This record gives sequence, C-alpha cells and structure tokens, in this order.
Amino acid sequence: MKIKKVFFSFLLLFVSPASIASDCNSMADKRLAVISNCYGSNLSYEEQSACDDDLSNTPPTLEVQLLSDCIQKNMKCLERWVQLVINYQLVNLYDIGIDLLSSGNFPDSFWIQNSLASFYILRGKDRDYAAAEVILATLIDDNNRLALGNLAELKILKQEYEDALKIFEYLRLNQIEFEKDHDNLLRLAQLYHFGSGSFKQWDKAEDLYLRALPLSSSGHAEYLLADILLKSDRVEAGLIMLDKAIDKGSVNAAEMLASFFWEGIHVEKNTRKAFKYFQVASKLGSVSALYNQGIIYNQLKEYRKMKIAFYAAAVFGDENAIYILEKNGEIVNNHICDVRALFSRSDNFLFYDHLTLQELD
Repeated sequence: MKIKKVFFSFLLLFVSPASIASDCNSMADKRLAVISNCYGSNLSYEEQSACDDDLSNTPPTLEVQLLSDCIQKNMKCLERWVQLVINYQLVNLYDIGIDLLSSGNFPDSFWIQNSLASFYILRGKDRDYAAAEVILATLIDDNNRLALGNLAELKILKQEYEDALKIFEYLRLNQIEFEKDHDNLLRLAQLYHFGSGSFKQWDKAEDLYLRALPLSSSGHAEYLLADILLKSDRVEAGLIMLDKAIDKGSVNAAEMLASFFWEGIHVEKNTRKAFKYFQVASKLGSVSALYNQGIIYNQLKEYRKMKIAFYAAAVFGDENAIYILEKNGEIVNNHICDVRALFSRSDNFLFYDHLTLQELD
C-alpha cells in the first residue's frame, strides 16, 4: 500500500531571503554532541536512560542528518542510522545505505550483510532483488530467523508465494517462538494480504495482524490492519486503527490520513485536518509531508513559511523540493545548518503551526 503524494503545478514566487535561525551553528553542534555522546561506550544506566529519553524526542530526519557526521567512524552511529532509515522508510537514503554497507570500510558481520540485503529489498531497483537473494543465501545456513524472514519477504515481493510459504512453515515448526516474532507474523500476514489467487486470504491476514498487535511498537501492524479494514468497507474502524498506528509512531499512517483529508477519500475533504496530519507526518520523518506543507503555505501566500518548508524538505532529500529550489537559483546545501537548527527547536512550526491552523478553519 503506497501513499499517494500530492503534486501541484503552480508559479512559485520567492520573497527576499530570511534567516531561519540566528545561531544555527552552535545549536546544531550542541545537538550533535548530545547524540554522539549517546553512542559512546560504557554509559551508566542513568546516562543511557537520559539518552533514550532525549533521542525519543528527536525528529528522525534530524537525527539521521546529525548521525551522518559520524557514521563513517562510529559503528554505533552507523547501526542507529541504518535502523532509522529502514524503520522510517527514508527512501532517499537507501542508495547511501547500500554504498556504505558494501564499501568494505567496516568489519564484515551478519548485521552488515543482513542490513545490506534489507536495503536492496527496500530499494527494489533493477537487480536489487537478485543481489539481496545472493546475500541471504549465505546467511541462512545457520537457520537464522532474521535472514529467513527477509528471504520470505523477498519471495513475496517476487510473487514466489509457494517458496515464501515453505519458509514460514519451517519457521512455524517452533510455534511458540513464531508467535513472539512480530516481524515474521507481519510478513506471513502480508503473504495473505497482498498475495494473489489462492494466497489472497484477507481473513487469515487480519487474524495474523490482530495477533501481532500486542507485539507492535512501531504502529506498522495497525497500519497494515487498517488497510484491510478500509478495503473491507469498515471505514470507521480503519480510521481509528490509523490513529492508533500514529500514536505508536507510524509515519505511513500519518501520510495516509493526510492524503485522505486532502483528497476527500473515505472522509469529507478537510484542508485543516490534512495540514495537521502533514505536520504529524513531518515530525515522524516524512520529507514529502514537509514538501506538501510548502504547497499549502504557498496557497495561503505565507511565502516565508513556504520557503522554510521547501528548504527542510530539500535538505532531507525530497526531489520535488530540490527541483523547485534549484529552478529558483537556490543552493540547497547552504541551508543545511539552518534546517538542523530549526529541527532542534521544540517550537518548530513545521510540527505544529497554531496560527496557520486557525487560518484554515
């Protein structure tokens, strides 16, 4: 299930450049120091708890940006960067992830190879699936459940459903372990959710999603279950499930609700609510939601906020924002520090703009 982005044709009129933040260098450097310290060694329990609390309040787009300064030399930085890019599906960074993990600059390990296979599966270009399958074939010798799960996911994407089912049947030989395995429960559910022919069995998929809900920490199970509910004409239950997914941090669910309210799908068209969900999605790591905020600010003739939204989207890799800014003579890299500083602030208007919400009423 893919989120439909909102695109418009419009004449972009820039106002004179304005400073996004006055002391961005010191603020960004301070934030980087905090994050780097959190990936140091020998942290006490109290220090690690403080770090966990601090990082939980850091927008993933900002954290990924800051971690990019240390991923070449700090393995913990790299591991966290990969986790964020994969979990939040930061599509524009998949190429970088593949280049990093295949560079040979890090000691080879199961984690490196399995993560590289995950990036190939997620990117899904040209020969990516073949590359992922070659890697995973070397990792499943020890019957590793992570590698087997990735291989099953790959088989589903390649529509090799019989092969995927055989892997799941093997994993389910240990049923107790399987019922505790959130990711593989979801993968098996997706076989019945997105499969074709005899493999398309939404009742089985729904049952598996429901069994995965108590294990869900990312909201992905809720998001996928919502798709079945909506497609089964249980719209109210589906919308409630999307909100539950957002509560657990699902950026896909926030993007989907924003799209629904913007286009009037399943709900009455409501620009105010669409804008609110674009802001939620932006905080959860969606760069396309930042771009869409810029579109709305342009329509409202709030050109300064429009520019900042486009700067942020471009810095974090949105191709549409990059294109617009470069066509208007802007150099995106000149604004990296300003965007980092803005995203370090608790009052970042791109996450909640009370004044603009009032204008949309």
